Amino acid sequence: KLCVAGPQEATAAQAVRSLQESLRSSPVIGPALDTITVSQKTALLDSQEAVLYELECVLKTHAE
Repeated sequence: KLCVAGPQEATAAQAVRSLQESLRSSPVIGPALDTITVSQKTALLDSQEAVLYELECVLKTHAE
């Protein structure tokens, strides 16, 4: 699981999409990656409301 938080939803959402693309296109991680499930909720970050994204990465039992 990876957690990413940001103060602005639009900026944080773009960062999460970029991270997903980087993981999928990684020559090391990409072939072993089965699924990425993203969930979001609000949280406090430095005493300010922020958006917290949790990425649950499921790996294949063997790289294809």
